Amino acid sequence: MFLRQVLAAIMALLVLSSQNLLAEEEIQFYPGIGELQHPVVDDHLEQLYQVNNSDLSQSDLMNVLPTITDVKEQKGRNLCTVFALTAVLESTFIKAGGSDRIDLSEEWLQYLVSVYSPSGGGNGSIVSRNFNLSKKHGISQERFMKYTRGEWSEKSHSREINRYCSGLEGMLLTRCMNGKRPSSYLGMNAGALAQLPGGDDFVEARESATNVRDGFTKHLSGGVVSRSSSIKGLLRANETLTLEINIYYGSWNITSKAGQMGIEADGNLYNQGVVTYPERNSMDRIKSRTEPARHAVQIIGYDDNVVLTYERRMKDGSLKSFSRKGVYYFKNSWGTSRFGRNFRYKGKRIPGLGMISQDFAHEFGQFYSVRYNGTL
Repeated sequence: MFLRQVLAAIMALLVLSSQNLLAEEEIQFYPGIGELQHPVVDDHLEQLYQVNNSDLSQSDLMNVLPTITDVKEQKGRNLCTVFALTAVLESTFIKAGGSDRIDLSEEWLQYLVSVYSPSGGGNGSIVSRNFNLSKKHGISQERFMKYTRGEWSEKSHSREINRYCSGLEGMLLTRCMNGKRPSSYLGMNAGALAQLPGGDDFVEARESATNVRDGFTKHLSGGVVSRSSSIKGLLRANETLTLEINIYYGSWNITSKAGQMGIEADGNLYNQGVVTYPERNSMDRIKSRTEPARHAVQIIGYDDNVVLTYERRMKDGSLKSFSRKGVYYFKNSWGTSRFGRNFRYKGKRIPGLGMISQDFAHEFGQFYSVRYNGTL
Protein backbone atom coordinates (compact mmCIF):
# COMPACT_ATOMS: atom_id res chain seq x y z
CA MET A 1 0.00 0.00 0.00
CA PHE A 2 2.76 2.44 1.02
CA LEU A 3 4.78 1.52 -2.08
CA ARG A 4 1.80 2.27 -4.36
CA GLN A 5 1.39 5.69 -2.72
CA VAL A 6 5.08 6.49 -3.23
CA LEU A 7 4.93 5.43 -6.89
CA ALA A 8 1.79 7.52 -7.44
CA ALA A 9 3.50 10.55 -5.92
CA ILE A 10 6.55 10.04 -8.14
CA MET A 11 4.38 9.74 -11.24
CA ALA A 12 2.54 12.95 -10.32
CA LEU A 13 5.86 14.79 -10.01
CA LEU A 14 7.01 13.43 -13.36
CA VAL A 15 3.79 14.59 -15.04
CA LEU A 16 4.20 18.04 -13.47
CA SER A 17 7.82 18.23 -14.63
CA SER A 18 6.92 17.20 -18.16
CA GLN A 19 4.19 19.86 -18.25
CA ASN A 20 6.67 22.54 -17.21
CA LEU A 21 9.24 21.35 -19.76
CA LEU A 22 6.61 21.41 -22.48
CA ALA A 23 5.64 24.92 -21.46
CA GLU A 24 9.23 26.14 -21.55
CA GLU A 25 9.65 24.87 -25.10
CA GLU A 26 6.94 27.41 -26.00
CA ILE A 27 8.71 30.30 -24.21
CA GLN A 28 10.51 32.68 -26.54
CA PHE A 29 12.56 35.72 -25.66
CA TYR A 30 14.05 38.30 -27.97
CA PRO A 31 17.78 39.14 -28.12
CA GLY A 32 17.39 42.78 -27.12
CA ILE A 33 17.78 45.89 -29.26
CA GLY A 34 19.62 48.92 -27.84
CA GLU A 35 20.10 49.97 -24.24
CA LEU A 36 17.22 50.14 -21.79
CA GLN A 37 16.55 53.34 -19.84
CA HIS A 38 16.21 52.31 -16.20
CA PRO A 39 14.04 54.48 -13.95
CA VAL A 40 15.38 56.63 -11.12
CA VAL A 41 14.05 55.19 -7.85
CA ASP A 42 12.48 58.16 -6.06
CA ASP A 43 9.09 56.99 -4.79
CA HIS A 44 10.39 56.91 -1.18
CA LEU A 45 10.59 60.73 -1.37
CA GLU A 46 6.98 60.93 -2.51
CA GLN A 47 5.87 58.93 0.53
CA LEU A 48 8.04 61.01 2.84
CA TYR A 49 6.50 64.30 1.74
CA GLN A 50 2.92 63.23 1.01
CA VAL A 51 0.44 65.92 2.01
CA ASN A 52 -2.55 63.75 2.78
CA ASN A 53 -3.28 60.39 4.37
CA SER A 54 -3.58 58.42 1.13
CA ASP A 55 -1.78 55.08 0.99
CA LEU A 56 0.97 55.37 -1.62
CA SER A 57 2.41 51.94 -0.85
CA GLN A 58 0.17 50.02 -3.25
CA SER A 59 -2.33 50.19 -6.07
CA ASP A 60 -5.55 48.20 -5.96
CA LEU A 61 -5.37 45.51 -8.61
CA MET A 62 -9.10 44.89 -8.37
CA ASN A 63 -9.75 48.40 -9.72
CA VAL A 64 -7.71 47.85 -12.88
CA LEU A 65 -8.70 44.25 -13.61
CA PRO A 66 -11.89 45.27 -15.50
CA THR A 67 -9.64 46.90 -18.11
CA ILE A 68 -7.27 43.91 -18.43
CA THR A 69 -8.04 41.68 -21.40
CA ASP A 70 -7.58 37.92 -21.48
CA VAL A 71 -4.10 36.47 -21.12
CA LYS A 72 -2.80 35.36 -24.50
CA GLU A 73 0.05 33.07 -25.57
CA GLN A 74 3.03 33.74 -27.83
CA LYS A 75 3.03 30.09 -28.94
CA GLY A 76 6.71 29.71 -29.74
CA ARG A 77 7.30 33.14 -31.31
CA ASN A 78 9.57 35.85 -29.86
CA LEU A 79 6.90 38.55 -30.03
CA CYS A 80 6.67 39.52 -26.35
CA THR A 81 6.99 43.27 -27.04
CA VAL A 82 4.15 43.00 -29.57
CA PHE A 83 1.96 41.25 -26.98
CA ALA A 84 2.90 43.65 -24.19
CA LEU A 85 2.09 46.77 -26.20
CA THR A 86 -1.12 45.30 -27.63
CA ALA A 87 -2.26 44.47 -24.09
CA VAL A 88 -1.60 48.06 -22.95
CA LEU A 89 -3.45 49.46 -25.97
CA GLU A 90 -6.46 47.26 -25.23
CA SER A 91 -6.52 48.38 -21.58
CA THR A 92 -6.11 52.03 -22.59
CA PHE A 93 -9.04 51.68 -25.02
CA ILE A 94 -11.29 50.17 -22.34
CA LYS A 95 -10.30 52.76 -19.72
CA ALA A 96 -11.12 55.54 -22.21
CA GLY A 97 -14.66 54.20 -22.50
CA GLY A 98 -14.34 51.71 -25.34
CA SER A 99 -15.81 48.21 -25.44
CA ASP A 100 -14.27 45.67 -23.07
CA ARG A 101 -14.58 43.16 -25.93
CA ILE A 102 -11.71 44.81 -27.80
CA ASP A 103 -9.30 42.23 -29.22
CA LEU A 104 -6.43 43.65 -31.27
CA SER A 105 -4.31 41.60 -33.65
CA GLU A 106 -0.75 40.81 -32.59
CA GLU A 107 -0.32 39.18 -36.00
CA TRP A 108 -1.00 42.53 -37.72
CA LEU A 109 1.46 44.39 -35.53
CA GLN A 110 4.12 41.75 -36.17
CA TYR A 111 3.45 42.07 -39.90
CA LEU A 112 4.20 45.81 -39.62
CA VAL A 113 7.37 45.00 -37.68
CA SER A 114 8.47 42.63 -40.46
CA VAL A 115 7.89 45.36 -43.06
CA TYR A 116 9.84 48.09 -41.26
CA SER A 117 12.43 46.31 -39.11
CA PRO A 118 16.02 46.34 -40.45
CA SER A 119 16.24 42.64 -39.57
CA GLY A 120 12.95 41.79 -41.28
CA GLY A 121 11.22 41.12 -37.97
CA GLY A 122 13.07 37.95 -37.03
CA ASN A 123 14.82 39.23 -33.91
CA GLY A 124 11.87 40.69 -32.08
CA SER A 125 11.25 44.41 -31.77
CA ILE A 126 11.08 47.17 -29.17
CA VAL A 127 7.99 48.69 -27.62
CA SER A 128 8.64 52.23 -28.86
CA ARG A 129 8.94 51.05 -32.47
CA ASN A 130 5.78 48.98 -32.14
CA PHE A 131 3.96 52.01 -30.72
CA ASN A 132 5.03 54.26 -33.58
CA LEU A 133 3.86 51.65 -36.10
CA SER A 134 0.48 51.45 -34.38
CA LYS A 135 0.11 55.23 -34.66
CA LYS A 136 1.10 55.25 -38.34
CA HIS A 137 -0.91 52.25 -39.58
CA GLY A 138 -3.24 51.31 -36.74
CA ILE A 139 -3.90 47.75 -35.56
CA SER A 140 -6.40 45.38 -37.07
CA GLN A 141 -8.93 43.67 -34.88
CA GLU A 142 -8.04 40.05 -34.19
CA ARG A 143 -10.93 38.58 -36.17
CA PHE A 144 -9.52 39.99 -39.41
CA MET A 145 -5.98 38.69 -38.90
CA LYS A 146 -5.79 35.84 -36.42
CA TYR A 147 -2.61 34.91 -34.58
CA THR A 148 -0.89 31.67 -35.65
CA ARG A 149 1.48 29.40 -33.80
CA GLY A 150 5.21 29.16 -34.44
CA GLU A 151 7.77 30.72 -36.75
CA TRP A 152 7.69 29.73 -40.41
CA SER A 153 10.52 27.53 -41.62
CA GLU A 154 11.20 25.69 -44.88
CA LYS A 155 10.92 22.38 -43.04
CA SER A 156 7.63 22.91 -41.19
CA HIS A 157 5.73 25.46 -43.30
CA SER A 158 6.69 24.78 -46.89
CA ARG A 159 3.04 24.97 -48.07
CA GLU A 160 2.48 28.43 -46.56
CA ILE A 161 5.84 29.70 -47.79
CA ASN A 162 5.12 28.47 -51.33
CA ARG A 163 1.73 30.17 -51.24
CA TYR A 164 2.75 33.57 -49.92
CA CYS A 165 6.50 33.92 -50.46
CA SER A 166 7.11 32.13 -53.78
CA GLY A 167 9.75 33.86 -55.90
CA LEU A 168 10.99 36.12 -53.11
CA GLU A 169 14.65 36.15 -52.11
CA GLY A 170 16.93 37.75 -49.56
CA MET A 171 15.36 40.30 -47.22
CA LEU A 172 12.01 40.18 -49.03
CA LEU A 173 11.80 36.47 -48.27
CA THR A 174 12.84 37.08 -44.65
CA ARG A 175 10.15 39.73 -44.22
CA CYS A 176 7.53 37.47 -45.77
CA MET A 177 8.39 34.54 -43.52
CA ASN A 178 8.42 36.64 -40.35
CA GLY A 179 5.31 38.62 -41.24
CA LYS A 180 3.54 35.64 -42.84
CA ARG A 181 2.58 37.86 -45.79
CA PRO A 182 4.65 39.71 -48.39
CA SER A 183 5.71 43.19 -47.31
CA SER A 184 4.46 44.50 -50.68
CA TYR A 185 0.84 43.85 -49.62
CA LEU A 186 0.86 46.89 -47.33
CA GLY A 187 0.95 49.43 -50.16
CA MET A 188 -1.12 47.61 -52.79
CA ASN A 189 -4.60 48.69 -53.79
CA ALA A 190 -7.56 46.42 -53.14
CA GLY A 191 -7.94 45.44 -56.80
CA ALA A 192 -4.38 44.16 -57.06
CA LEU A 193 -4.61 42.36 -53.72
CA ALA A 194 -7.78 40.56 -54.83
CA GLN A 195 -5.68 38.65 -57.36
CA LEU A 196 -3.15 37.43 -54.77
CA PRO A 197 -3.22 34.67 -52.12
CA GLY A 198 -5.02 35.90 -49.02
CA GLY A 199 -5.42 39.34 -50.60
CA ASP A 200 -9.10 39.81 -49.81
CA ASP A 201 -8.49 38.96 -46.15
CA PHE A 202 -5.56 41.36 -46.04
CA VAL A 203 -7.74 44.18 -47.40
CA GLU A 204 -10.24 43.61 -44.57
CA ALA A 205 -7.46 43.60 -41.98
CA ARG A 206 -5.94 46.78 -43.39
CA GLU A 207 -9.31 48.54 -43.37
CA SER A 208 -9.85 47.47 -39.77
CA ALA A 209 -6.41 48.80 -38.83
CA THR A 210 -7.13 52.10 -40.55
CA ASN A 211 -10.38 52.48 -38.62
CA VAL A 212 -8.62 51.74 -35.32
CA ARG A 213 -5.91 54.25 -36.22
CA ASP A 214 -8.31 57.05 -37.11
CA GLY A 215 -10.52 56.49 -34.08
CA PHE A 216 -7.91 55.57 -31.49
CA THR A 217 -4.17 55.05 -32.00
CA LYS A 218 -3.41 58.34 -33.77
CA HIS A 219 -4.71 60.11 -30.65
CA LEU A 220 -2.20 58.34 -28.40
CA SER A 221 1.02 59.64 -26.92
CA GLY A 222 3.69 57.44 -25.44
CA GLY A 223 7.13 57.49 -23.88
CA VAL A 224 9.59 56.00 -21.42
CA VAL A 225 8.73 56.66 -17.76
CA SER A 226 11.95 57.69 -16.05
CA ARG A 227 11.00 57.79 -12.34
CA SER A 228 9.54 55.13 -10.07
CA SER A 229 7.24 57.71 -8.46
CA SER A 230 5.69 58.39 -11.87
CA ILE A 231 5.34 54.67 -12.59
CA LYS A 232 3.46 54.10 -9.35
CA GLY A 233 1.35 57.23 -9.78
CA LEU A 234 0.17 55.96 -13.16
CA LEU A 235 -0.64 52.55 -11.67
CA ARG A 236 -2.64 54.11 -8.83
CA ALA A 237 -4.62 55.93 -11.53
CA ASN A 238 -5.37 52.53 -13.12
CA GLU A 239 -3.07 53.13 -16.08
CA THR A 240 -0.98 50.20 -17.30
CA LEU A 241 2.53 50.20 -18.75
CA THR A 242 4.92 47.92 -20.58
CA LEU A 243 8.09 46.63 -18.99
CA GLU A 244 10.99 45.46 -21.14
CA ILE A 245 13.57 43.69 -19.00
CA ASN A 246 16.79 41.71 -19.31
CA ILE A 247 16.31 38.02 -18.63
CA TYR A 248 17.90 36.11 -15.76
CA TYR A 249 16.76 32.52 -16.03
CA GLY A 250 16.94 31.70 -12.33
CA SER A 251 15.01 34.80 -11.31
CA TRP A 252 12.27 33.86 -13.80
CA ASN A 253 12.42 30.30 -12.36
CA ILE A 254 12.60 28.68 -15.80
CA THR A 255 13.66 25.31 -14.46
CA SER A 256 14.78 23.49 -17.62
CA LYS A 257 16.95 26.35 -18.91
CA ALA A 258 18.30 27.22 -15.48
CA GLY A 259 19.10 23.56 -14.82
CA GLN A 260 21.10 23.30 -18.03
CA MET A 261 23.14 26.32 -16.94
CA GLY A 262 23.72 25.21 -13.33
CA ILE A 263 21.38 27.90 -11.96
CA GLU A 264 18.98 27.43 -9.07
CA ALA A 265 15.28 27.83 -9.98
CA ASP A 266 12.02 27.04 -8.21
CA GLY A 267 9.21 25.43 -10.22
CA ASN A 268 6.66 26.28 -7.54
CA LEU A 269 7.49 29.98 -7.83
CA TYR A 270 7.18 29.65 -11.62
CA ASN A 271 3.69 28.23 -11.21
CA GLN A 272 2.82 31.08 -8.82
CA GLY A 273 4.08 33.64 -11.35
CA VAL A 274 6.84 34.88 -9.05
CA VAL A 275 9.94 36.55 -10.55
CA THR A 276 12.66 37.31 -8.00
CA TYR A 277 16.03 39.10 -8.40
CA PRO A 278 19.45 38.06 -9.81
CA GLU A 279 21.46 38.37 -6.63
CA ARG A 280 25.09 39.50 -6.79
CA ASN A 281 27.60 36.63 -6.82
CA SER A 282 24.80 34.16 -7.60
CA MET A 283 25.10 31.66 -10.45
CA ASP A 284 22.00 33.28 -11.93
CA ARG A 285 23.72 36.68 -12.08
CA ILE A 286 26.91 35.19 -13.52
CA LYS A 287 25.67 32.59 -16.01
CA SER A 288 22.47 34.15 -17.37
CA ARG A 289 24.59 36.94 -18.83
CA THR A 290 26.31 34.42 -21.09
CA GLU A 291 23.02 33.97 -22.98
CA PRO A 292 21.52 37.47 -22.97
CA ALA A 293 17.84 37.91 -23.80
CA ARG A 294 14.88 40.12 -22.96
CA HIS A 295 11.20 39.77 -22.22
CA ALA A 296 8.31 42.25 -22.12
CA VAL A 297 5.08 42.24 -20.10
CA GLN A 298 2.15 44.51 -19.23
CA ILE A 299 2.57 46.09 -15.77
CA ILE A 300 -0.82 46.42 -14.08
CA GLY A 301 -0.16 47.22 -10.40
CA TYR A 302 2.27 47.27 -7.50
CA ASP A 303 2.59 46.60 -3.77
CA ASP A 304 5.53 47.87 -1.73
CA ASN A 305 4.60 45.60 1.18
CA VAL A 306 4.84 42.14 -0.46
CA VAL A 307 8.00 40.23 0.50
CA LEU A 308 9.49 37.61 -1.83
CA THR A 309 11.61 34.86 -0.25
CA TYR A 310 13.74 32.43 -2.26
CA GLU A 311 17.05 30.57 -2.44
CA ARG A 312 19.92 31.04 -4.88
CA ARG A 313 23.00 28.99 -5.68
CA MET A 314 26.07 31.16 -5.17
CA LYS A 315 29.35 31.05 -7.10
CA ASP A 316 31.05 29.28 -4.16
CA GLY A 317 28.49 26.46 -4.46
CA SER A 318 26.50 27.38 -1.35
CA LEU A 319 22.73 27.75 -1.28
CA LYS A 320 21.72 31.09 0.23
CA SER A 321 18.32 32.45 1.26
CA PHE A 322 17.15 35.93 0.25
CA SER A 323 14.15 38.17 0.75
CA ARG A 324 13.19 41.34 -1.16
CA LYS A 325 10.33 43.70 -0.45
CA GLY A 326 8.11 45.28 -3.10
CA VAL A 327 6.63 43.86 -6.33
CA TYR A 328 5.02 44.95 -9.56
CA TYR A 329 2.08 42.88 -10.81
CA PHE A 330 1.99 42.02 -14.49
CA LYS A 331 0.09 40.22 -17.22
CA ASN A 332 2.31 37.80 -19.14
CA SER A 333 1.91 36.32 -22.62
CA TRP A 334 2.70 32.67 -21.88
CA GLY A 335 -0.87 31.43 -21.52
CA THR A 336 -2.68 30.41 -18.32
CA SER A 337 -1.93 26.72 -17.87
CA ARG A 338 1.68 26.92 -16.68
CA PHE A 339 3.45 30.15 -15.77
CA GLY A 340 1.36 31.90 -13.12
CA ARG A 341 -1.33 29.23 -13.17
CA ASN A 342 -1.48 29.47 -9.36
CA PHE A 343 -1.14 33.26 -9.13
CA ARG A 344 -3.37 34.72 -6.43
CA TYR A 345 -4.32 38.24 -5.41
CA LYS A 346 -6.27 38.75 -2.18
CA GLY A 347 -7.24 35.08 -2.30
CA LYS A 348 -8.49 35.26 -5.89
CA ARG A 349 -6.79 32.92 -8.38
CA ILE A 350 -5.99 34.72 -11.67
CA PRO A 351 -4.00 32.37 -13.96
CA GLY A 352 -1.41 33.91 -16.26
CA LEU A 353 -0.57 36.91 -14.11
CA GLY A 354 2.66 37.33 -12.17
CA MET A 355 4.65 39.51 -9.80
CA ILE A 356 8.22 40.71 -10.21
CA SER A 357 10.64 42.16 -7.67
CA GLN A 358 10.64 45.95 -7.91
CA ASP A 359 14.40 45.89 -7.42
CA PHE A 360 14.76 43.67 -10.50
CA ALA A 361 12.40 45.82 -12.59
CA HIS A 362 14.07 49.09 -11.60
CA GLU A 363 17.65 47.92 -12.03
CA PHE A 364 17.26 45.93 -15.26
CA GLY A 365 14.05 47.15 -16.91
CA GLN A 366 12.47 49.99 -18.88
CA PHE A 367 8.89 51.18 -18.43
CA TYR A 368 6.82 52.66 -21.26
CA SER A 369 3.51 54.48 -20.85
CA VAL A 370 0.71 55.13 -23.35
CA ARG A 371 -1.94 57.79 -22.91
CA TYR A 372 -5.11 58.50 -24.90
CA ASN A 373 -5.70 62.16 -25.70
CA GLY A 374 -9.06 61.95 -27.44
CA THR A 375 -12.69 61.02 -26.84
CA LEU A 376 -14.17 57.67 -27.89
